Amino acid sequence: MIETHVAQALANERGLDLVEVAANVRPPVCRIMSYGQFRYEQQKRKKAQAKNSAPELKVVQVRPKTDTHDLETKLSKARGFLEKGHRVRLVMRMRGRENAYGDRWVEQLREIAESLKDVGEVIGAPSSEGRAIAMTLQPGGAKAAKQA
Repeated sequence: MIETHVAQALANERGLDLVEVAANVRPPVCRIMSYGQFRYEQQKRKKAQAKNSAPELKVVQVRPKTDTHDLETKLSKARGFLEKGHRVRLVMRMRGRENAYGDRWVEQLREIAESLKDVGEVIGAPSSEGRAIAMTLQPGGAKAAKQA
């Protein structure tokens, strides 16, 4: 442990600054370093943290004739994404004659959304996009309302 005025003299001698790193501890912790570089690194860490915390749009693709077990696996993935705070886009891809029965697949997507209503709510109604029907869910449902 060095006295403050001695540490300040050492910092001045080296052409650096005396920077308080941890103010909440007793005694406060200071380091001899370049203050500009310290601020730059703090800003960089803050930006990286902000990028990581932003919710993403996750895509879960299913097919009209997806087997029940495979569908359950994909729904558990979607449930996990919603619980982590990400938005989920459910995409029903169709091929050949499946395109003729679009209303049946829209109904199937609504059933899937119904099974996920405890963790997510529909923000984008099922809409046709060429050979696909898509629907968007966002976090927040019965479970989220109970926790709040």
